[in-house]
Amino acid sequence: PPPTPPPLAHGAASNPVGALESQLRQEGIEPSRFLRAEESLASPFGCVVRVLDGTGEALGRSGGHSKKKEAKKAAYHDALSSTRLRELLQERRAAVQTSLSTAGAAGGAVEQRHPA
Repeated sequence: PPPTPPPLAHGAASNPVGALESQLRQEGIEPSRFLRAEESLASPFGCVVRVLDGTGEALGRSGGHSKKKEAKKAAYHDALSSTRLRELLQERRAAVQTSLSTAGAAGGAVEQRHPA
């Protein structure tokens, strides 16, 4: 069975856009460089939240709303509970750890000279 999603961030139900952006910032990610919301221009309104990683993969979707704002909130709420979002964040954390470990190992190999 798929892993159980973690609980949504506090306030996610009332402000899922802000909750997702806050979560990304806590990870050191600028939301505008990580995801994009594509909103329909006609009623019924829908929205797709896509990751900006070259794949354009959808993290959250909504449709059939009478207001654009509600469609966007619903799509962000869907993205917040997305297993794929958690996987992407975990992959990013692992990549950062690897680069920090590599930089640390390279830094340790540098000879340090002190003036005599």
